[in-house]
Amino acid sequence: MAVLAGPFRPPVFDDAEKTHIALILHYFLLGGLLLSGIGAPVLFFIRANPLDLLACLLAAINNLILLQLLRRGLVRTVGYLSLFAFWALNTLFPFLQEGLLATPLYGYFVLIPFAGFLLGWRAGFLMTVICIVSGYAIALAQIFGLISATVEPFDPLFHWTSATIFLLLSFLTQYHIDKTLRRITSEQKKELAMRRATEAALRESEARNTAFLHANPDIMFLFSPDGIFLDGQASNEHRLLMPREQFLGRSIEQILPDYLAKTTRERILRIRETGQPELYEYQLELEGATRYFETRMVPCGANILAIVRDATDRKIAEEERRRIEQRLLQNERLHAIGTLAGGIAHDFNNILAGILGYADLIVRRAGSDSPFTQPAQNIRAAAERAAELVKQILSFSRQTTEEVRPIQLQYTVRESLSLLRELIPPAIAIVEETDPFCRSVMIDATHAHQLVTNLVVNAFQAMQARGTGTIRITLHCTPPAENASDATVTLTVADDGPGIAPEHLEKIFDPFFTTKAPGEGTGLGLSIIKGLVTRYDGTIRVESAVGQGTRFIIELPVATLPFREKPLERQLFAHLAGTGRLLFLDDEEILVRLGSETLTALGYLVRTETDPLRALKLFRENPDGIDLVITDLMMPGLDGIELIERMRELRPQLPAILCSGTHNTRTAAFAKLGRSTYIGKPMELDRLAGEVKRLLSRAAGTPEHSS
Repeated sequence: MAVLAGPFRPPVFDDAEKTHIALILHYFLLGGLLLSGIGAPVLFFIRANPLDLLACLLAAINNLILLQLLRRGLVRTVGYLSLFAFWALNTLFPFLQEGLLATPLYGYFVLIPFAGFLLGWRAGFLMTVICIVSGYAIALAQIFGLISATVEPFDPLFHWTSATIFLLLSFLTQYHIDKTLRRITSEQKKELAMRRATEAALRESEARNTAFLHANPDIMFLFSPDGIFLDGQASNEHRLLMPREQFLGRSIEQILPDYLAKTTRERILRIRETGQPELYEYQLELEGATRYFETRMVPCGANILAIVRDATDRKIAEEERRRIEQRLLQNERLHAIGTLAGGIAHDFNNILAGILGYADLIVRRAGSDSPFTQPAQNIRAAAERAAELVKQILSFSRQTTEEVRPIQLQYTVRESLSLLRELIPPAIAIVEETDPFCRSVMIDATHAHQLVTNLVVNAFQAMQARGTGTIRITLHCTPPAENASDATVTLTVADDGPGIAPEHLEKIFDPFFTTKAPGEGTGLGLSIIKGLVTRYDGTIRVESAVGQGTRFIIELPVATLPFREKPLERQLFAHLAGTGRLLFLDDEEILVRLGSETLTALGYLVRTETDPLRALKLFRENPDGIDLVITDLMMPGLDGIELIERMRELRPQLPAILCSGTHNTRTAAFAKLGRSTYIGKPMELDRLAGEVKRLLSRAAGTPEHSS
């Protein structure tokens, strides 16, 4: 039964209207096929006419063919063929039976509404015309005897004219019904389209809201006016910190910490009174870490909507930005201090140069047996210590280059402590344990003083609050053997202060890290020390425990060059006398007088100036009247290097000596030029006299004599 029923199943298509028409045709053709199967034996039994069987057979074959075409999707074609076949079959029977009285002819009344319902009112009107014309044709054929029929009670034309009225009424009925149905269908389609559009808009809105919710980093809560959790939404349920069913329907006091519940309650009451949004920030301890949140509460109908944003990253970024700004400000301050220190050091150098120079003159003129010789040498020694301090200031302000040479740190420790004892109160003891035979290290003298000074001051500051304690400085060589190439010099500075917390030990050498109160430290001292130690291939480490003090251990490789100790006493101006015409320039009157007196006493003809522009004018008037130029670097209007360059435009081979407390790449490049030399301030008069004699001897082509 299922196999036999399979070919007669109603066809179904994607288009709903097409499927609807196909169903009408399907059942119409099945009905015709059923009538053909029933009508054939009935007609044959009543009339015993083989033509009736033939007509029924043709009708059955026709319907089977149309059913197959319908299943292939040719719906409109099958519709037209069905109408034509139905009309042809009904028209055929009047010729075979009783003319206008033939029963199948009344199928026209079914054909017209069927055509209208199937293909529209235009098809129904067309079938009405065809059926009327066909009926009149049959009536005329019957009048002229072309059809063998029994005598009718009425004239065939009159009979069909009456039938035409019913055909027209059938069409009009079908037309109005069709129009009504199509209007209803159109309205239903519009309503359906609107409903589908609304559903699509709702789905799109829901999808958009879902996308917004998932893309939104914020968490949203809906509160009742009484502070009851009504809803909570987040892009991830985990961000709600607890399942929704645990806080929905509960009050804020039951869920939030006391201080936050109180703040939230105050904001809700304020919104209910003013109707204005409220914004506040707070922090929570979550999973062992502090998180910062920002909540904006706004009215939402009769309820309150709270939008919670995690502001931890922003807070961290703002804090980092503030730290960077503080570092930049601190750098600017340090730069300003360095610039100021450099300017002060430059002027102080000139003062020290005068002190050293006149101390040398006193020693030279007084002789070794004079009671003024020793005081003058003490003045010179003090001035040299001051000069070392100036050199440190210039190094700090980046206005001098490094001079890496073998240094014995035991002397550096001794000199640094002699200055620091004036800074550190007597209640804090300083214990020095240095090996007098410790080997030298390759380091700049200023940097060596900086290492010792910074570590001792750092230890003093650690004990400053308590006011008492001991700072212990030790220095030894490991191994002590003189010929050990891998030996190191170990400098240790220890204090018995409060110590360093374990969480701070890893950051102790970070730039700008400090545990001191604001204004009490820059956080640069230890980072500078580590940078210096690393520069000289050394290592630094710290050992500390809370309440047990701190030890800083620095290890530096021993020097590969021998240490040359600076002589404490010298024979001044030995074999340095000479002749020549000198031009001496400096913006300090005391240095001009000192240079003139010293060089004039040695036999030179000295012309002095404090204005470089006036000196340049003097030189241009008589370029050959000057054998050598001695000039300061920093002068108003024109610096020393530019002055010498302009003079050498007139005399390219002019010997020149540049004096300055600032030694940098520019002065170093000048010193490498021919017939040029550089002397640092405060200048030593014997070196100045020796350089003058050397340059003049080279210019004259005579042998040079060392001092």
